[in-house]
Amino acid sequence: MRSEIGKIIIVFMLVSAAYPADAELKLESVYPTLGELGKDLQVTLTGTGFDADTRVSMYPDTGNRRSIIGSVDTPGEAQGIAVVGDIAYIADGKNGLQVIDISTPSQPKIIGSVDTPGSARGIAVVGDIAYIADGKNGLQVIDISTPSQPKIIGSVDTPGSAVGVAVAGNTAFVADWDSGLQVIDIGTLSQPKIVTSVSIPGITNGGVAVAGSIVGVAVTGSIALVTGLDSGLHVIDISTPFQPKIIASVDIPMFWGLTVTGSIALVSGLDGGLHVIDVSTPSQPKIIGSVDT
Repeated sequence: MRSEIGKIIIVFMLVSAAYPADAELKLESVYPTLGELGKDLQVTLTGTGFDADTRVSMYPDTGNRRSIIGSVDTPGEAQGIAVVGDIAYIADGKNGLQVIDISTPSQPKIIGSVDTPGSARGIAVVGDIAYIADGKNGLQVIDISTPSQPKIIGSVDTPGSAVGVAVAGNTAFVADWDSGLQVIDIGTLSQPKIVTSVSIPGITNGGVAVAGSIVGVAVTGSIALVTGLDSGLHVIDISTPFQPKIIASVDIPMFWGLTVTGSIALVSGLDGGLHVIDVSTPSQPKIIGSVDT
């Protein structure tokens, strides 16, 4: 991470009257509420009761503590999350799946859990089933029809280390670190099975492209998007799920997190920043925006 990350702060205003005033002092709005350390910030206050004796003080909330309205600690390291209604499902590293009631956002609470044999890294939820990318233990299929009592009902090992998962119909697509994209038939939940895989190109070594480390996967329509740690974003045609093929790539190094909404892919980079990629024409993905964090 680069040092710029720590520069953005939230600024809170405290307004007080130095001397008694007849009018009630009321602060209605502050704009802007964001500033940057080391730079001047012109702030506009609106409200009532201000006079020449009103004094304003402000301080940086560098930890963004005022932004957080609720939290709950999980026993492991929260790696992935899926939210359905009032329930959040957390892939919690060595502590498997944690099920959290978020119906009261200020007081989230763990209501169920199930340990997985590996290290839960990624998660996808479809209906009453959670799919966990479980590190060196591949894909875990978990029944969450009773959220307080989740239970593993099926699993399949993958060649590498499963770090991400996306589901479309009866197929699960698993990002499997150095072993590419694993395509898994989940038509029978208790007996998922790997049908095929796609090797993701990585860095070039001596003029030869070697397999890259795949770190994320998402599905939209008839395409799967995968991010390679060394090689950017790859678009895979899954119109025939068990015959996937790479049809395009965007070469931005050091990709990490990935999510997709409609025809827009949002990708975070280890070098800082967020990239916005238009995949409306799958064979011609293009970066249309980015912001440095």
